[in-house]
Amino acid sequence: MPDYSKLDLVSQRIKLISICMKYANDVCENFTPEIGQYLWTSTPKPLEEIQQHILTKQDQMKSGEEIALFVLHKESLEFLGYTSINKANTSTPEIGIWIKKSAHGNQYGYEALKLLKEWAEQNLDYEYMKYPVDKNNISSRKLIERLGGSIGDEYVKKSESGNTLNTLEYRIYKQSI
Repeated sequence: MPDYSKLDLVSQRIKLISICMKYANDVCENFTPEIGQYLWTSTPKPLEEIQQHILTKQDQMKSGEEIALFVLHKESLEFLGYTSINKANTSTPEIGIWIKKSAHGNQYGYEALKLLKEWAEQNLDYEYMKYPVDKNNISSRKLIERLGGSIGDEYVKKSESGNTLNTLEYRIYKQSI
């Protein structure tokens, strides 16, 4: 099994670094209800829960199951967000991202997902990656469409907090960038 616990990726403006405790407070401060309104997981989360999530993801990265990365500004190392590939060891892993509110509008989400997708093309064996997004999350839909994603399924699911998510499951097939 591959060990993704030391995975770091760099592009023109950002760095993706393996999830670590150093940025736990940043996650806690920036993973707000506004950021999470279209996500499955509930927000906000207490620091202890964020820290436990980090420990769990670190273990899953070591075993090759998950990829969990913080998005940082390349020069300043300012925390910008979080991206992941869940079920990385399957034929249909799930890619996701959130970017903190103050960094919206700078295309960091696109840059991070593009970087992660390009890495996955070379390093993971999959048919397609899923990107579930609520129908009303227009900016996230535009982002995944720009990366070559197309709608492969549609369903309704309840979030952790009980919200109804009208989900479009985009699929990004290998070699689509």
